[in-house]
Amino acid sequence: MTLSQEHQIILDKYRVELVNSIDMNGLWSHLRSLKVITKADEERLKAQGTRLQQKEAFLDHLFRRPDKDYDSFCQCLQLTNQEHIVEEYLCPSADKGLAGSVNVRPKLTMNQEEWKGFLYRAGQK
Repeated sequence: MTLSQEHQIILDKYRVELVNSIDMNGLWSHLRSLKVITKADEERLKAQGTRLQQKEAFLDHLFRRPDKDYDSFCQCLQLTNQEHIVEEYLCPSADKGLAGSVNVRPKLTMNQEEWKGFLYRAGQK
């Protein structure tokens, strides 16, 4: 099972921003604990060279994973104080908590109107 079209579009559209803004320090352990990657995956991804290349390889890996791993990736970002990435790029319609931060289980699906709006903003009309 691969990533939904909705999540594929998001990862493609914001690839440059994600590669430039994600901090993988501390993220690897969370990704492993939520089974987004295995130890072998982590070693393979870290062997990619520069940190930018590692992040690109990770996004390629995530592209081939099921939607539950996309959700877990968002959760890992939140657990490592990178919720701004989830809010700005990965889940712009996430539910807000009382303090204005995204809940650990963000809304990762869009209704038909939100999807149309996203596709319009993404130039997919």
